[in-house]
Order: sequence, then structure tokens, then C-alpha cells
Amino acid sequence: MARDGLDALTHRAVAAEADVQVGSTTYYFPTKEDLISAVIENAVRKGPGMLGEQLEAFNASVDLPGALTRVLTELVTNQFDQTLVDYEIHAAVRRRPTLSALVTRWPNIEYDAIVKYTDPETAKFLGDLFEGLLVQFVLYGHEFRADAVRRAFDRAVRAGELSQIEEAGSR
Repeated sequence: MARDGLDALTHRAVAAEADVQVGSTTYYFPTKEDLISAVIENAVRKGPGMLGEQLEAFNASVDLPGALTRVLTELVTNQFDQTLVDYEIHAAVRRRPTLSALVTRWPNIEYDAIVKYTDPETAKFLGDLFEGLLVQFVLYGHEFRADAVRRAFDRAVRAGELSQIEEAGSR
């Protein structure tokens, strides 16, 4: 699917990729909706762990803006096709009410990974910024510049820190 997109997801394509008989795919996934549902469930299950692992590997506890920048760089360069398919799934699922409940868990992926390194309010903002930047680069084709992304994350983290200081001072 990462290579050919959601429209190319068929029982035959899955069987060919997995090197199994088509009957095996239709046994476990009787409909195309079942195939899509399995893809979404897998992404939702793996998402927080993958992002969390990447943030940890990129030393987010020491440099959260730098770690977020490195993860975003990876997603828009080396994992571009998979990231594009993730958005394609979002759009397709909006038209499939039976699957929409699965995607509603997706926006929390960033938050769940980021909140380990900052306060909840800043984590929410950083997650939204992260997702918004991905949309700009992957869907709209805007030029990716890691230095500009880093500055945006730096500003967001500083704003969160200032907000915490102001809240503590007003108590």
C-alpha cells in the first residue's frame, strides 16, 4: 500500500505481496473494508510506539525540538510514501462510517508520545504543530527546511515553558 496507495489495495495485491493464495486473504479479510480496517488498526497500534521510540532515540529528553525535527525529517524524506498513504487512509475512512472510529484514535498518537517530555498543554500544541507541518510538506508539497521546522518547534516549546512560569507565578 505504501508503494501503490489505497486504491491499489485488493485481495489479489495483498496475496501477491504476501506470496500466498488469494483465498487466504479473503478468508481472513472477507471485504476490502476488512483489509483497510486491518491496515488502520495496525497503524494505530504501532504509531505511538514508533514515534515514542524515535523521540527516545533522538534524545527528546534533552532536546525535544531537535528530536521532533529529526522525526519529521524522517517522515517527509525516507518515509514519504508511507506518510502519504497514512493521509490517504484518513481521507478514505472519512467516507466509511464503519471505520471512522478507528481513525479517531490517530490524533492522540503524537500527544501520547510527546507528553512524556513536556506538560500536557504544550504536548497538545506540539502534536498539532507536528501534524500540521506534515500536512504542509506531504499533502501540499511545500518545501521542507529542517532549520525552519526546528525554529517552529523551539518557539512552541519556549511558549509552553513561559506559560508554565506564568501559571506558577499567578498561584
